[in-house]
Amino acid sequence: MLKMHVFFAVEPDEKKGIRQLRVPLWLWNSAEWCAFTEASSKAQRPTLIQALRSIRNGEIRSAESMAGHHMRGFLRTVVATLRTERAQGNPWGPFPKNKSFIEKLRKWQKGLLPDDDYSELEKESLFLLMRKVDELVQERECNYPVWDCERQEVDDLVKLASSAHSAFGGSEKDFLLVDADTPLPFSVDDLVLSIEANSELMGTQDYIDTMILRIRTLLANSRMKTITSSEDDLTLEKWLEDYICPSGYYNGAVTVIDLSLVPPEVIHIVAAVIARTTLEALQRHRTLRDGKTLPTVLIMEEAHTFVRKYAADGGANVRIFHVYSGV
Repeated sequence: MLKMHVFFAVEPDEKKGIRQLRVPLWLWNSAEWCAFTEASSKAQRPTLIQALRSIRNGEIRSAESMAGHHMRGFLRTVVATLRTERAQGNPWGPFPKNKSFIEKLRKWQKGLLPDDDYSELEKESLFLLMRKVDELVQERECNYPVWDCERQEVDDLVKLASSAHSAFGGSEKDFLLVDADTPLPFSVDDLVLSIEANSELMGTQDYIDTMILRIRTLLANSRMKTITSSEDDLTLEKWLEDYICPSGYYNGAVTVIDLSLVPPEVIHIVAAVIARTTLEALQRHRTLRDGKTLPTVLIMEEAHTFVRKYAADGGANVRIFHVYSGV
């Protein structure tokens, strides 16, 4: 079998067999995003990293209302807390654990109030959950209440809370801890919304305007839009097969990537993302294949333009250097 040759460039040419270069935003890790945005270490960088973690967790999407987003986050904590309380046996445990469980329900009553922006399905799911919470709380509104709850009551409560969480777009994936660097798809609008939402929670909203402006300005470039946009069917697995080697090509493949038309402000980041993703994939391959390596050679023309020494106070250039030197 002959070696496979693949060519990628900013401007594709079907006649010459040159394909469109794509380095989607969701493939970038937090260090690369910090270098790209020139985020300051005190306020902007923590906000950006938390925003990336939130967006990769699926907590924020531009298509949903902020009211629905906040309720979904609240319901996620409710479901997680109920499952923990049930696992520890607190609802039917000794005093004051059983009383503390009812006190939690009493506090949740205010947070479960519906909003006009909710859909009918969302309102209905909240109504059913609220009715069950009210029932458990009101049964103990007396002088000498029995604080213990029955197991079936708690099971029903968990089921209703999970249904409400699902009605607001939640899923079991919400309860998995996702790192800020996990390559899960998102759009630039989702990221900006996540930065704004997390800045409000962290009290850093006065420091993010310049960072958001830089993101929108650089990504508004027509060439950057083309490079960083993600096709609907583009996954990490498909990207790796396109840029490293398709499955089944045991004789190897040669991939040529032309970065000549990549905007100079971001060419270091684009190159770093491609190189890092390639080397991380090779390391993962070796781990999963019991030490068996996938021989790969990465050749960079004019490599000195990407890896060079900067003064310690070089600002953004230092961050770009650290991003690439890690490769």
